[in-house]
Amino acid sequence: MRVVFHNPHTNLVFGRTVLDFLIRNYSYKKYQYLLTYLIKNKVEFLIYNDKADSSLPSYLSVFIPSTIELYVWCIINNINPFKTNITSDISKIDTQDIFFSFSLKNLDTEYSGLDNISKARFLKVFHLTHFVQNTSRIAKNARKLNIDYFVAENNLSKNSNYFKKYFPFYKNIVYTLPFVYQKRFVNKRDFKSRKNKCIATGTLVNIKETGNPNDFKDFYNFYKIDFLQPERQKILKNKKKLSKYIDCYISNLYEKKLKRNNVGMVNRLWNKIHNAFISTKREYLKFNIVDKYNEYKMFINGEEINDLPGIGMVEGMACGAVYIGKRDSMYKDIGMIDKIHYIGYDGTIEDLVKKIKYYQKHEYKLELIAKNGTKFAKEMFNPDVAAKIFYSDLLKLSKMKKKHKKDNIVWKSSFTI
Repeated sequence: MRVVFHNPHTNLVFGRTVLDFLIRNYSYKKYQYLLTYLIKNKVEFLIYNDKADSSLPSYLSVFIPSTIELYVWCIINNINPFKTNITSDISKIDTQDIFFSFSLKNLDTEYSGLDNISKARFLKVFHLTHFVQNTSRIAKNARKLNIDYFVAENNLSKNSNYFKKYFPFYKNIVYTLPFVYQKRFVNKRDFKSRKNKCIATGTLVNIKETGNPNDFKDFYNFYKIDFLQPERQKILKNKKKLSKYIDCYISNLYEKKLKRNNVGMVNRLWNKIHNAFISTKREYLKFNIVDKYNEYKMFINGEEINDLPGIGMVEGMACGAVYIGKRDSMYKDIGMIDKIHYIGYDGTIEDLVKKIKYYQKHEYKLELIAKNGTKFAKEMFNPDVAAKIFYSDLLKLSKMKKKHKKDNIVWKSSFTI
């Protein structure tokens, strides 16, 4: 059994894309640790490049063959392309292999590789990163592909009404794969010396300010709001009023607004260059987030409204600060307990301030939660541990497939209790 990584060079979650490299953007690389684990442990894997997409804007990608981009991507991310199994031939993927892909940059487009994958008999596992964008299209493509399992940071088939509405055909669990922190996120400051306040972090996405707001029509029709992270929007909007309790470092996704004037060829070209290379420089990348988390005793990194946590949750906990999050079953499912590992609140500004004020006065309780939360993060959200657990679960899934028909397999995440 091999894990097959689908188009990793087009997707910022696996490492720096060529576009990231050109604009000197250091992206999150949220799932690079999975590839790193396999390489480190000399586990055979395969990269499948179907040449359907690119990380580059279309006016550049037409001049750069996909194969070249993939090889450059490997070099940028310290992967030796000449010692890595790479193929564009789907017949090279065995039926016992597990095909691991992302909805982002694959299912959210008019995907040209649909027929090849839908006919294949290998097991298909897709991660639902940013699935609120073009949700109906992702669901339509997923159904055509006969996807076996979805992966997300929460069991959406249990906990998300938004997912249930748009993916009614999916009858299995959504495998829970929590975010992990990068190794630079460390606890390096004594708790008692920190500011007895809460820091608010994260990116705020206003769907009206994105490249194509129409991509979010499913999201808007369901929630009737413009913001993916409404708690972040409330805090940012009221940051002066809340400044006694919260220091706000939330920033808009686009520091400079996208240009939409499409009159004239020169204007169109300049607008595309501006939107790709200039507008996406985010304010929160300008300060050391590790140091910031180490300055404070509490932090909030508001969840996405579609029942997904922010990656800041695990990063801040790893830095020794206490996470404040909504009381939600997605935390309970992975063993996080309110008042033990984090502070739960009801999602309102009033209750958030109430919780902050309470723990400002009860610092001994806050410090105990910090110790428990940091220990939990080190054990559960550690990239080496998480990669080992996920790969082990994939092996179990492969073995189950050999013994049972695909429809009878129930694949439980080892991250959940």
